[in-house]
Amino acid sequence: MTACKIIRDSMFLRQKSTLATKEDIGIAEDLKDTLVANQKTAAGLAANMIGKSKRIIA
Repeated sequence: MTACKIIRDSMFLRQKSTLATKEDIGIAEDLKDTLVANQKTAAGLAANMIGKSKRIIA
């Protein structure tokens, strides 16, 4: 998968996320890759921080 740009728009981040399913494994991989790419500046990320409104945290 790929590292994504981290979103910092507070209006977007306030939106309610939906439950994750098995089909969202790609989002989880992108989230992990983004966290690894930003390991010096990010202690943890949520899926909405990469533009996906799902309840996934890494």
